[in-house]
Amino acid sequence: MAKKVINRTLSLEAGTVSFEVIESGDKIICDARDVFGDSWDKLSDVAKHLALHAINAKVGDSAAAPDSDRVNAMDSTWSNLKSGVWATRGEGGTGRVTQLEEALMRSTGKDLEVVRAFFAGLSEEDQKTLNSHPKIVEAKADIKVEKAAAARKAAKAAAKDSPEIQLPA
Repeated sequence: MAKKVINRTLSLEAGTVSFEVIESGDKIICDARDVFGDSWDKLSDVAKHLALHAINAKVGDSAAAPDSDRVNAMDSTWSNLKSGVWATRGEGGTGRVTQLEEALMRSTGKDLEVVRAFFAGLSEEDQKTLNSHPKIVEAKADIKVEKAAAARKAAKAAAKDSPEIQLPA
């Protein structure tokens, strides 16, 4: 039997799938509204369940990555889905979208294929220079803020239904 490496929580009310990596305690919160936008609220409960289970399966399958890369693999899969990419072929068949690629897509409005073609022509030094460009730094900060907001939203939803913390008198 395979070793359990993540805990998963699906919340229809919050529209999220939460993953916690058991070894590290790292958490990834996937908010379906990041993919569906305003149309999420118009979906039937059955359609919402289907969408959450698809996110659960797709991102959860990424947990099969080596321990040291598990969180990045899951996070990259979620970034792909938010960018409208179900499956990609990256170097070595990983299909991961790096944070720099996602930031460049956001900053330029270009799709992943165009961004990767652009990167293929850059030297490592040019990539480092691009990584420190103010627009890229801003986009990467936005990505982090969105992830933190999604984590806060899921934590708030989970806390709402949790028992009170009892401290000794």
